[in-house]
Amino acid sequence: MADLNSQKVLMPTVRRELAPDFHTFYSSLLALMAVQDSKAKAKAESRSSIAPSSSVETATSRKRPPTSPTTGGKSKKTKVSESQASESKTSKATVSETEPKTPDQPTHPIDANWSGETVTSQDEDNTKYLLMRLINDSLAVLDTTCTNISWQQSGSTVELYYAGPKAMKFKIGGQTVSPKNDGGIGIWFNDGVGFNTWQPTGIRPVLSLEAKRRMSRKRDDPDLAYDYAGQMFCEMLGQICHPEFYNNTESEYQEAFIIHGSHSSVRIYYCKFPNTYLSEIATHGMHNYLSHRTQPHTITLRRTDKFHMLHTPERVELFRILAKLFYYLVSGRSHCGYLFNYAENPIHKIVSPLCCCGNCRDM
Repeated sequence: MADLNSQKVLMPTVRRELAPDFHTFYSSLLALMAVQDSKAKAKAESRSSIAPSSSVETATSRKRPPTSPTTGGKSKKTKVSESQASESKTSKATVSETEPKTPDQPTHPIDANWSGETVTSQDEDNTKYLLMRLINDSLAVLDTTCTNISWQQSGSTVELYYAGPKAMKFKIGGQTVSPKNDGGIGIWFNDGVGFNTWQPTGIRPVLSLEAKRRMSRKRDDPDLAYDYAGQMFCEMLGQICHPEFYNNTESEYQEAFIIHGSHSSVRIYYCKFPNTYLSEIATHGMHNYLSHRTQPHTITLRRTDKFHMLHTPERVELFRILAKLFYYLVSGRSHCGYLFNYAENPIHKIVSPLCCCGNCRDM
């Protein structure tokens, strides 16, 4: 990465010789680092523009001004009328309103591109794009044994593909919850006339992506990832908490994966959900689950180490893990929704959406 930043190695060289299958991933990584460098530069300029205030006061400023000499005897008190008093209060209020307030009024205006107080910051958008390119490039370079679902019996070509951000609806305790991911992996098929997305009962990604803005104040906090656990747990339920999955008597549990990105670092989260847990939490909800559960379940959210995309050995290790993960997903042994191979799986009977009862027509 240092050679790319210094232009010792150019992107055309990466595209042609060094990493022809991952040049878009490296382009997005460079864009992410460019945003970070710009933020650091803007922060340094902001600090240098603020002149340090002097902490040493002069003797003159500490001295009280001399009082004017007064004549002997008691001074006469002048009576202030009500109109004069109201005018004085009004003038004071006007002066206080026109003066700057601290700290309510910021010294520098907030820029949404560089501010850490908004979810629209550029580094989060670039992290989403980085994850998208990572998945797309990985699926493109891997062999079909890692992307094609060869055990299905529909007669069509069925494989994994990158799916954009989706809202996944599921019911829990009678209420509908709609978590939204930042992209993911779905299933599509080709029956000879082109690829079509396959989601017979709704949006069911087999893996989700989640990008989070890096918190600079907590970047070295080892517990930072746990701050995101609630949202990721909810997205995992969006993938597998559905009756067609947890009511399946051929499978005792469901599995869910999330690839989590924070700036230029990536982790993989995994969780295993017993079908009885999913069924009971969907029926009774979070608040009544403990009092109505039939079996005590302990749900453990697991994660990998953090992979830093700026370090070559860690990028290579992440790609190896992704290859193994994709191979597991399409093997028929994974319990990720429709990717589990059993006799009644509807993936064995995929029908083109353009055909109905043998009569084809445009939809």
